[in-house]
Amino acid sequence: MLKQSLSKFASQFLAALNHENGIRKGNKGASINGKGSSIDSRIIEYRKYFEQLAKLKKVLDLVKGEYEDSKNYEIIRRYTRLKGMIKRTVMYARLEVLPEVSHAIGVNSLVLMMTPGVRKPLISIPECPKSELSNRIHLLQKRISFIRAQIDQLEESYQSSKQYIFFQRYRLMKAMIKILLTNCIDLQNNN
Repeated sequence: MLKQSLSKFASQFLAALNHENGIRKGNKGASINGKGSSIDSRIIEYRKYFEQLAKLKKVLDLVKGEYEDSKNYEIIRRYTRLKGMIKRTVMYARLEVLPEVSHAIGVNSLVLMMTPGVRKPLISIPECPKSELSNRIHLLQKRISFIRAQIDQLEESYQSSKQYIFFQRYRLMKAMIKILLTNCIDLQNNN
């Protein structure tokens, strides 16, 4: 019974979301305002990449906060926190949806979040020419691939650091996280 009501609610939510974004079933991608479907597909593509970049930036913010917090611990506890930090960073970068770590969401707040009137829009895309939108999409793709390459490098370095003893590995893990944060700091300040 509960599963059926949740699936019905989810389908209604998705229908409202599709209507909000200007995409109607059977309209084959044509927008409400009458512009071409290529613009709509570009906007959808832009939103997809923007959300991916926002997710990766959130992962980097979590790493930065955890790294700053780990400075308050002694070396053995900090070592375990650094290990967990690297593993979580790689895992979160691979996940589609980041889990809520601060608190659990109750049913009432979930309903409020999914109500179309209460929900905030995903992003606002200013009216811009097609070529400028293409340039923005290309820039987002470059940023996403750069951050993903940095996280892949972090994972490779972590796997290769397993051959070292405790103190050497501790210094290596500290350096790995510093490198990740310094290489991606301009992307966080840019947006």
